[in-house]
Amino acid sequence: MKENVCQVCERTGELLLCEGQCCGAFHLQCIGLSEAPRGKFICCECTKGVHTCFVCKKSGDGVKRCMVPVCGKFYHNECILKHTPTQPQNKGVRCSLHVCLSCHITNPLNPCTSKSRLTRCVRCPVAYHANDYCMAAGSIVLANNSFLCPNHFTPRKNYKNHEHINVSWCFVCSEGW
Repeated sequence: MKENVCQVCERTGELLLCEGQCCGAFHLQCIGLSEAPRGKFICCECTKGVHTCFVCKKSGDGVKRCMVPVCGKFYHNECILKHTPTQPQNKGVRCSLHVCLSCHITNPLNPCTSKSRLTRCVRCPVAYHANDYCMAAGSIVLANNSFLCPNHFTPRKNYKNHEHINVSWCFVCSEGW
């Protein structure tokens, strides 16, 4: 079961789903509404047709949507091509949110040997299989399909994701050195 995270506050709960191109989820209060609109809900970005790049967070000309129908993320071409597992396709790209970064690093020619579900960072185009073998140490799980990866040094309230711990063993394989 997919559990969505609000695009504004990065928390779960009762969310309103945008039926536009972004496939976004929002708490009513996070987008300034007191009650759900009747009929189809389309967020401001989709209504205006001006989307924000998921990498650089700038909107305007030149952003294109990921080719995967249920993705909903938009990118400048030069921004998304910096992320390793991105695959150019015809006149667009399949963004890196659809390939496990750990598996890609281990085997770039055949990255996804596992069919287990992916979990995605809510702030950047990084994805991992939702298990302890692939997920990067220091990641904070927000929902069953969303996390905050250790690349973000701005911890949210109640999270301490960048406290340093000195240990003599590996968090991934549990072997000492």
